[in-house]
Amino acid sequence: ISMNRIVALKVLSKNMTGNDDVIEQFRKEVQLSGKLEHPNIVRAIDAGETEKYYYMAITYVDGEDYQKVLDRKKVIPEAQALNGVIKIAEVLSYAWDKHSLLHKDVKPGNIMINSKGDVFLVDLGIAQSFDFKKKDADGHVFGSPFYMSPEQAQRLNLDWRSDLYSLGATFYHMTVGLPPYDAKTVPTIIDMHTSAPFPEPKTRNPSAKLSPDIVSLM
Repeated sequence: ISMNRIVALKVLSKNMTGNDDVIEQFRKEVQLSGKLEHPNIVRAIDAGETEKYYYMAITYVDGEDYQKVLDRKKVIPEAQALNGVIKIAEVLSYAWDKHSLLHKDVKPGNIMINSKGDVFLVDLGIAQSFDFKKKDADGHVFGSPFYMSPEQAQRLNLDWRSDLYSLGATFYHMTVGLPPYDAKTVPTIIDMHTSAPFPEPKTRNPSAKLSPDIVSLM
């Protein structure tokens, strides 16, 4: 209010505030977000605790995420999709080169587009900075199976290539209208990312009309 600024508030669910690991993860997200300064990333402006609520004030984007766009339009024209993906690739490059930071959950739902057509990467909730020594104590794999790199699924050591893979899977979904792999169970989807051949767009969506250059980029 004092800055007369519209922000988005991310609030930790109250039924999770008794979980020390969740609180630590939330605080980690606040710290990571506060480090990043890039025009195409949603970053933290303020954070705190009040009446047992943990909150983070973040950049407000007047728009919607690409998952909502896909739910409505089914596909995104390849030129528009490529423009957005290039911007997010620049964000990921900045995060890795400047802060050794992986997002680890790149997907259409974590990329927003505003009313002017600008794109933003959001949600650092499971991001991994190599400045942080603590690992996931329970060994769980976090991320979205439709876009997860094989290395992330297998809990191997990761670098920038893992986020690049997820961005490629996101680009595939945006232009083809479906994620590259799908199955009835999550483990099967993850296995397909690891061992299945590249799914030609026509096999996933016969109505997909993509240029050969875009297909080769995938």
